[in-house]
Amino acid sequence: MSGYVIGQTSLKLGRRYGRALYIEAALLLLSYWLYQQHDYLGQLAAAMACGLQNAMVATYSGAVIRTTHLTGLTSDMGAAIGNWLAGRAISKPTLGFQAIIWYCFCGGSALGAFLFAKVGYDALFVPISIVLSAAFIYNYVSDRLPEKR
Repeated sequence: MSGYVIGQTSLKLGRRYGRALYIEAALLLLSYWLYQQHDYLGQLAAAMACGLQNAMVATYSGAVIRTTHLTGLTSDMGAAIGNWLAGRAISKPTLGFQAIIWYCFCGGSALGAFLFAKVGYDALFVPISIVLSAAFIYNYVSDRLPEKR
């Protein structure tokens, strides 16, 4: 779906990320609705939203970006730290960006678990709101790029 909507795997401002984010939000809304119906397909809609998000930005500046799981990201960070400890050159901006994703993922997981314990599936409205806000802001900024005027 990401390949169809965006058409590329590397991040570049001006592509149709806003459209993909709106689709992601719709999938999360569908997931919420299915969960309210006690339908296990809600898990599949949520998983599809995660896959779409992960595929939107597969690479940035040559670095592999993973936004929906930590195993590969943690391995990449560990390898970079190992190279740094061995005195080899590493990309500090890439490692910093990966660390930001890692900490945000962990914080979001803790917040999501807390909210789910308090409000159940209504907790999905937090990521839905974040994704819709990101889509709106991206489209607003993207439409004002100099090359679009």
